[in-house]
Amino acid sequence: MPGFRHVLIPMFVAAVPAAAQDVGRAAQGARLAAEVCAVCRATAAGDFASPDPAAPPFAMVAAEPGIGRTALLVWLRSPHPTMPMLRLSPTEEHDLIAHILSLKE
Repeated sequence: MPGFRHVLIPMFVAAVPAAAQDVGRAAQGARLAAEVCAVCRATAAGDFASPDPAAPPFAMVAAEPGIGRTALLVWLRSPHPTMPMLRLSPTEEHDLIAHILSLKE
């Protein structure tokens, strides 16, 4: 089956960039957070006082046990009673997640 291996290798190589893109860019996520989220929430490192006391700072969210990419993606996509429903692209979601995870201490 020499042709089988030739099919798998291009499929695997094609999948690598998509997986790498899922990591996100923390700097882009920080800019997005400053534009979209900072109205209610503290978004920067060392910033622990949100404008809305009911909105935990991103640094506190990042510090929660068990918080990782999957948990943050579910959190971003889930409705929150006091938060507007954001329509983020997958790239924006991953960038924002990368920023939040960069705040872990």
